[in-house]
Amino acid sequence: MTGHDPHREGPTRPPGDGVSVLLIADPGKPADLAEHLSDHLPRRLTERGSPPRRWTTTVRRQPLVSDEHASLTDVIDTVDTDSDHEDIVVYLTDLPRRDNTVPVIGEVSADRKFALISIAAVGGIDLARRVTTVVELALARILGEPELAPTSAAKRFPSEQHENGTRYLAPKGLRRLRLLSGMVRANRPWRLVTGLSKVLVGAFATGAFALSTSTIWSFADTMGGWRLCAATILSTVALILWL
Repeated sequence: MTGHDPHREGPTRPPGDGVSVLLIADPGKPADLAEHLSDHLPRRLTERGSPPRRWTTTVRRQPLVSDEHASLTDVIDTVDTDSDHEDIVVYLTDLPRRDNTVPVIGEVSADRKFALISIAAVGGIDLARRVTTVVELALARILGEPELAPTSAAKRFPSEQHENGTRYLAPKGLRRLRLLSGMVRANRPWRLVTGLSKVLVGAFATGAFALSTSTIWSFADTMGGWRLCAATILSTVALILWL
């Protein structure tokens, strides 16, 4: 595994030329991050590039990858830009990507001007800033302009070359924990409580009514401890399987 400087890949564009970036994102958190990037990325790149150029961004909400094991080439072939005016395509997905057991944050094809970013591998904290850094690093690689990426980005995210382009790996240390937190953040399991609010209210009301009557207590007393434990375990398993 070796690190490579962004200026070693990608054609250098003429000074002052405009660059259009199409941000394709899965619905949910990736789409929210794409909107954030669309608002802030052009200004950041304009200030950092030398000479400055005109940046335009377009956002499209469209899930493209249903299998996390799909290769970068397959993902690129799936994309239909509907236009020949997009210079670079960046796809944000909440699916985890791995190189064996190492989480992959981004995959870049400088030849085809395409970047695939896995926000799950970025982690669940300070997500917008980290994703912005990875996207800027990918654009720097594609255009061959290292000044577009933050100075410490190339060192923070180790890279390796493969047949389809460049692969950026998660920073060393707590990689799997970072991936786990990112997957939890992307799936947002706490929304389950909101979605089942009516069901939970009905369950609590039924339980409160049952506990206020003497019949349920008499029934529980005749069951004994082992039957109560078995009923509790079976009901819990049934609820988990239903969810």
